Amino acid sequence: MIFFMKKILFMFISFIFVIISSLNFIYAKEEFWQDISANKDLFKIVSFLETKKAINKSKQFFPEEKISRAAFVKMTVAATFDKHWIKGKNCFSDVENEWFAKYVCTAKRAVIVSGYNDQSFRPEENINFMEAVKIISNTFEHQFGWKNIAYIDFINKENSPTNIADFHKEVTRQEAVTMLYSILKNLKFS
Repeated sequence: MIFFMKKILFMFISFIFVIISSLNFIYAKEEFWQDISANKDLFKIVSFLETKKAINKSKQFFPEEKISRAAFVKMTVAATFDKHWIKGKNCFSDVENEWFAKYVCTAKRAVIVSGYNDQSFRPEENINFMEAVKIISNTFEHQFGWKNIAYIDFINKENSPTNIADFHKEVTRQEAVTMLYSILKNLKFS
């Protein structure tokens, strides 16, 4: 009888533990990207790109911050390339073995980026709108055979953020994810 009661008590405690763990998981899930949780459209975009491993989960998204060239390439390559193809290091004079190296080197190998005349990539510099459009265009030409996609087609359609008035404007994180998501959505990439 004591053995039977211990077994029931153990099962009850295990059940409670599972319930509490589940609640902690649900609560923790709500903690991601607190600064955009009120913007349902942006939260949906960021969540989608996180499932593609283009964005890492964190407490904040910082939508108005500028996005670096390295972060933009990482996001684009991770969302469109098979993970087994993403590799590399030491492909530019300033890209060695950092967190972004395998994405930048994959993009270089696929002729999506070519860097600057001095053999650098300048990964920490903020990306401007034209650079972002070129990277997206080159990526989709390489990955999906979009040989006729012109930058102007991209700019004139819904893929372009409406607040871009200057091709040399630095792109924010929100604008970057919106551009990439709109292309992926049009390809039925979900």
